[in-house]
Amino acid sequence: MTVRCDTRLDPLRGGTELHFAFYRDGRTVRGFGISNTYRVPSSQLEDSGNYTCEVRTTSDTVRKMSDGLHIQIHELFSPPEIKVTPSRVIVGDEMTVRCDTRRDPLRGGTELHFAFYRDGGTVQGFGISNTYRVLSSQLEDSGNYTCEVRTTSDTVRKMSDGIHIQIHELFSPPQIKGPSYIVTELDEMTVRCDTRLDPLRGGTELHFAFYRDGGTVREFVISNTYRVPSSQLEDSGNYTCEVRTTSDTVRKMSDGLRIQIQELSECEEDE
Repeated sequence: MTVRCDTRLDPLRGGTELHFAFYRDGRTVRGFGISNTYRVPSSQLEDSGNYTCEVRTTSDTVRKMSDGLHIQIHELFSPPEIKVTPSRVIVGDEMTVRCDTRRDPLRGGTELHFAFYRDGGTVQGFGISNTYRVLSSQLEDSGNYTCEVRTTSDTVRKMSDGIHIQIHELFSPPQIKGPSYIVTELDEMTVRCDTRLDPLRGGTELHFAFYRDGGTVREFVISNTYRVPSSQLEDSGNYTCEVRTTSDTVRKMSDGLRIQIQELSECEEDE
């Protein structure tokens, strides 16, 4: 921005040296000097105001003040707003975070660069895209997100307000449950793997697998129950179950459950 202070010397006094000063809202922004021009290399909103200039002779015997000129600095682009879709993000979802801003109509061709942050750390550095995508959201993607916009010359930067994004569990950590009674040889034994789906994803198909002492006893299927029609002593052990989505993008393992099969002879002796 350039502000100029024009005056005309009497033709017979053309060699008289004049000094010029500039003011904004009554305060000096540049003291007296021989240049009749005040320059702001990179205008900011706070440079807006009512400007006046004053001219004086070097002897300070003559001074004159101009009328005021109101100068309004317009925003090159508006403060950015950060938005997320979908509004409720569940583990495994593709999440899109967008940084919206409006350019001044007269500067619509200005190239802007965008960066994204989570809890103050950079998740996507400056680039021309105003979008940050997470193809398969995880719980650790939760946090306070902000975005920043800057010009290519880095003369103007603006930061958005924060938005808290909570990634919700698709299903709860599974719990493995065994029989409520003492299991004896030849008894039927049922082990169940319980989990709760997010209410908005109640139709999601889950698959369940069961393990004993780390070895697979039943591969993934849609049933959350593992049955042993006639228990044997070797069915004793530490049981765990695992749940996964059909796409295998989300997996969760239960804690362990110790199941001890009693010998049939021992039970008969107790009787």
